[in-house]
Amino acid sequence: MKTENGTNTILLIIGIIILVYKFSEPISEQFILNDKKCPVYNHTPKLISIVHHPKLNKGFIILVSCKKANSIIQTSLKNADGLYTIKSNGKNEYLLYNKGTIKQNIVEYSMNNYEYIKSKSGLELMGPT
Repeated sequence: MKTENGTNTILLIIGIIILVYKFSEPISEQFILNDKKCPVYNHTPKLISIVHHPKLNKGFIILVSCKKANSIIQTSLKNADGLYTIKSNGKNEYLLYNKGTIKQNIVEYSMNNYEYIKSKSGLELMGPT
């Protein structure tokens, strides 16, 4: 009886891991990091940030120069004031806009995407604001 429960638990954990990897596709190797600028201050990014888009109910990875830049973007998305918007380009990729101007191509948050961007950029995840 105990062996059956242990086997079921292991199978359940393996199933969850497979689902997570299946539904969190890694970003394309074509994702270019070296041409990124902070969408707010147009400086070289120093932090990896994750913002939530309430309308899309998704998290996105963006590269910013400071915590204040992240706060400005997140506040704009939360208030839906149009200063910053995120739109899909139809290929499972997204663009961050500032007043209608493309500022950064961004990706949905997943551990795979975060690890890839972290390894390629050398940047660290921004701490709590």
